[in-house]
Amino acid sequence: MNSTTKNIAGELDSTPRSAAAPLASANRTGCLPGILLLIATAIVGLLHYRDYGVSYDEPAQWKIGMMNYNYVMRGDPALLTFIDRYYGAGFEMPLIGMEVLAAKFLGADTREVYQLRHLVTHLFFLCSVFCGYLLARRLFGNQWMACLAFVLLAFHPRLYAHSYFNTKDIPLLSMCMVLLLLTQIAFEKNRLRWYLLLGLAAGYTISLRIVGIALIGLICLLFAADFVTAFLKDRRVGKPTLNFAVFAAGGAAALIAASPLLWTDPIQHLLAAYDKFAHYPWQGDDHVLFMGTPIRAGALPAIYIPVWIAISTPLVWLAAGVGGVVWIVVAAVRDPLRYLQNGRERNFLLYAAGFVLPILAIIILHSTVYDDWRHLYFTYPCLVFAGLFAVDKLRRTRLMPVVAAAFVLQIGAVAWFSIANHPFQQVYFNRLVSHAPESLRQNFELDYWGCSYKQALEYIVAHDSSPHITIRFAHEIENNLALLSEADRARIQLVTNDNDPAIYLLTDFRYHPADFAYQQIVYQIKVQNSTIMRVYKLQ
Repeated sequence: MNSTTKNIAGELDSTPRSAAAPLASANRTGCLPGILLLIATAIVGLLHYRDYGVSYDEPAQWKIGMMNYNYVMRGDPALLTFIDRYYGAGFEMPLIGMEVLAAKFLGADTREVYQLRHLVTHLFFLCSVFCGYLLARRLFGNQWMACLAFVLLAFHPRLYAHSYFNTKDIPLLSMCMVLLLLTQIAFEKNRLRWYLLLGLAAGYTISLRIVGIALIGLICLLFAADFVTAFLKDRRVGKPTLNFAVFAAGGAAALIAASPLLWTDPIQHLLAAYDKFAHYPWQGDDHVLFMGTPIRAGALPAIYIPVWIAISTPLVWLAAGVGGVVWIVVAAVRDPLRYLQNGRERNFLLYAAGFVLPILAIIILHSTVYDDWRHLYFTYPCLVFAGLFAVDKLRRTRLMPVVAAAFVLQIGAVAWFSIANHPFQQVYFNRLVSHAPESLRQNFELDYWGCSYKQALEYIVAHDSSPHITIRFAHEIENNLALLSEADRARIQLVTNDNDPAIYLLTDFRYHPADFAYQQIVYQIKVQNSTIMRVYKLQ
C-alpha cells in the first residue's frame, strides 16, 4: 500500500475534530462492529439471494445494459435510437459484463444470470450501508449510534427486499449514501483528493438515474456557501473555486465515462433525459391503486408520496426521522450561521434538505411517480441521519431509556415481520393503515412487480407432474418462468387468450384487486392478512 493510499484510508476512519471528545470509546474498537455487521448481513444475503423472484422491470433493465454494452464493446449504433436510451446504464453495464464472464467461464443460463444480478445488487447495497456506518461513526463518535445507522439503513423491510431485484432505485440509493459519506469527509478535510473522489462519485450517481442530480445540486450549494464565506471573510476565493473545479471535473469525467450515450452529444442528451423523466409518460394500464381508488399515474394527489412514506416505514424510524428534520430546521433558523458554515451541523441541514426538497419538487413539478415511493428511495439515507440527529440530542437526557426501548421494540418487530414473511418484505405496511383481512389488497399496490410469481410457479411444478401444464396469468409471468429448471420450463405453456383452455390461473391482483370468480384455490401467499399471490385451478 503506497503512502497516498495509507493517508486516504486513515482519513476515512478518522473523525472531525469537533467530535473528538466522544470518540475515545469508538476509536478503541475501530470499525470492527461495522465490519462484523457487514459480514453477517453478507452471509445472510449469500444464503437467501436465490429466494427472490424476478421483477417486471428486470428484463427491461437487462436490455438497457446490453444495448450500452453492445455499443461500447461491439460498436452497435442501435443504442442511439433505442427507446430506453435515456435510462442510466452506469450499473447495468457492469452487470452485463459479469454476465458475459459468467456465461463464458461458468456456462451460466438465464436463471443463474438473474440470480447473479440479485446477489451483486444486494452486496452493492450492503457496502453502501457500511458507508452509512462510517458516516455515523464520524458524526457522532459512538459505536452504538453507528451500529444503529447500519441497522436502520439495511433493514427497512421494503428496501431490503428491493436490494435484490431492483437495479433501478437501489443502486441510486446506495450511491447517495456513498455521496453523503464523501461529502462529510471532503468538506471536513478540505483536500483536493477528497473533492475529486466526491466528484467522481457524483458523476457516477447521475449515470445511474438523472434524478440523482437532486442531491448533487444540494452539495453544490455547500460549495457556494464556502465561496461566499471566503469572499466575505478575506476575499480570497481561490481555494473554494479550485475545490469546486476539481469536483466538477471529476463529476463530468465519471458521468461521461459511465454513460456511452453522452459520448456523442452530452449536453443535448442530458437535457433530453431530464425532460423525459421530469414528466415520464407511463403508458398502458397507467393507474395505481391508492387508498382504495384507481388513479392515473400522471394525476396523483400531492399526498401520494408523503402517505406512502408514512405507511411503509417502521413507525419509530419514521417518527425519529420526521422529528429530526423538524429539529434541524428549527435549530438552523435559530442559529443560521452555525448551520451554514463548514462544520458538523451543516451536514445535518443537508440531510433535512435532501429528504424534504425532492418530495416538494415532485409535488410542485407534478412529476409522474408510481409504485409506492420507490422513485424517492434515494432520500431514505437522509431521513435516517435526520433521525439519528434527534436520537443524538436525546441520548443525554432522561428520555433516552424510552427512546432506546422504542427502537429495540421496533427493530424486534421488523425482524419478526421480515423472517415471517421472507422473501416478501417489499409488501410491508406499518400500523397507520388497517391490517384487517384483505384491507391492504383493496386499498394499495402490494407485490406490484410480481416477484411472488416465482413461488407460485415453483408450487405448480412441484405438485403437478403432468408433462404439459397450461397457465393463464393476470400479469407478466415470463420473467419468473426463467427461474425454473430447464425441464420444468419445457412443461409449462402460457396461455394469453382468455378463451383458450388453461389448467391454472395465477394472479398478483395488480389492476384487479378483487377476487376472481373461481372456486378452487390451490395456493396463495398472504402478507399482513392480505393476499399478494393466488393460484386458481380451473380444471
